Amino acid sequence: MHATLWKVLPGVLIVAAAAAALRPPAEAAPLHTLPAVAAISLAADSEVARLRAHFDEVERELLARDVSHLSPEQRVARARNVQLLRDYSERGIFPHNHDFPGERLPYFVDHRGTHCAMAYLIARSGHEELVEKVRATQNHEYIAELAGDPELVVWLDGSGLTVEEAARIQPAYDWRPPAGEESGVSARHAMGSALVSGFGGAAIALNLTNSRVDTPQRWPGVFGITAGALGMALGATMLGDGGDAAVLGGLNAGIGLASVGLGVRTLLLVPADRPEPEPAVSHSRSGAWVSASPLVSTTGDGAAGVMLTVRF
Repeated sequence: MHATLWKVLPGVLIVAAAAAALRPPAEAAPLHTLPAVAAISLAADSEVARLRAHFDEVERELLARDVSHLSPEQRVARARNVQLLRDYSERGIFPHNHDFPGERLPYFVDHRGTHCAMAYLIARSGHEELVEKVRATQNHEYIAELAGDPELVVWLDGSGLTVEEAARIQPAYDWRPPAGEESGVSARHAMGSALVSGFGGAAIALNLTNSRVDTPQRWPGVFGITAGALGMALGATMLGDGGDAAVLGGLNAGIGLASVGLGVRTLLLVPADRPEPEPAVSHSRSGAWVSASPLVSTTGDGAAGVMLTVRF
């Protein structure tokens, strides 16, 4: 293979490895999202705020009720349930409705195992078997429809809560798309894709033009291999994300592959024994090399990057 190609490949491998290492952990949420995903995120925040406002209102109603008719044991249980309801609301982890588009329905327990407020109160009192029974048989029923269950009647009597109060506690949940449909492209990946695809496209154009001249130069080939390796590395990190990210990753990888191929072709067109033209002002040596070094933000936001240096 051409001697120049062997000089360039180590630098390209370093660049590709560094770019691949920039992929955030799979469990880490993107710092920012594109508009469509941001809209979903805002909708989820709005749902949490709605549910918290509901529980705050219910708590005020429960505290304002006259409980003089309750036994001491029922008063203690009621006070404990009010406190648990406050804790549940502050935690902010509520069921998701992924099954009924366009509908607001109750979920006793959702597919992730997240309890609704009433299921949470019942489970915390040690009656997980009652929660499981309702989940398996009447998961989307309102408390008013469950009031005939003898086990629930017994639990309500001991909890210090009436059927009407339990019905007020239980909310319904707006539909939200499943996690797979929420996947999008992070702003970091979108910006990186724009950069590497732009460099890759420029490299492709340069190498196509360079191949038509009488004395093709080596530097477009080096540039093409470097830009293409970056595009392929970034694309590979996005292919497993699914959705729009995978499509964009495939585009990056395709442009990168074309850029690398044309870059290699350019280097092979340059005769091995042909010296590089001497610069008019300096007497620097011919040849090309690539170096890459990591960049880590000092602001604590977890951002990282690669500084690429190409010399000819």
